[in-house]
Amino acid sequence: YIRAFAITKLAAQTDLNQKDFQHFQRLSKDSSREERIAFAQAIPLLYQADSYLAAPFLNILAADPEQDVRLALIDSFAALAEIYPEVTFEGLKRFIRNVDRWVQRAVVRKLHQLLPDFPEQTFKLLLRSAHADKSWIRQETARTFAHYFDVHTEEIFVRTFELLTQSVQSSILRQIAYSATNSTIQDFY
Repeated sequence: YIRAFAITKLAAQTDLNQKDFQHFQRLSKDSSREERIAFAQAIPLLYQADSYLAAPFLNILAADPEQDVRLALIDSFAALAEIYPEVTFEGLKRFIRNVDRWVQRAVVRKLHQLLPDFPEQTFKLLLRSAHADKSWIRQETARTFAHYFDVHTEEIFVRTFELLTQSVQSSILRQIAYSATNSTIQDFY
């Protein structure tokens, strides 16, 4: 726990340099689950300091066998999106088809959070998630689509056409109607 705390504090420094990243590299090779979670939570700070030196850490954490580490990384993507949206959405795209359904669910929930500021990128990934194997992931995706349409009502015709051309299941369309808070969206679906 002390090393995890040290990782968090060191990553929060505003003047990280290459020597600090070398120290992170040494720590990452022999780290506990808690330390890897601390690294995952610190990814936005590391990217802000030096995206080139931080990129390998993101790749290592994305491949981590521990579910909690991958979930912590996904959770950090909201802060990362503020500075590097393209890296964030590449990471989410990588996780959207993860075999772990809890990771898939975390991605859909993160898309729900990001959709007001990143509607185009979010919608594209939601289309991928709409074809998930597990029905409850599709249901979570439909709730996020409903939120998308509640926030971006002006997109209803174009985006519904996309849903239909992508052969989205009718159960998702029904869930959108059920989950939407905007009466126009409810009536449309």
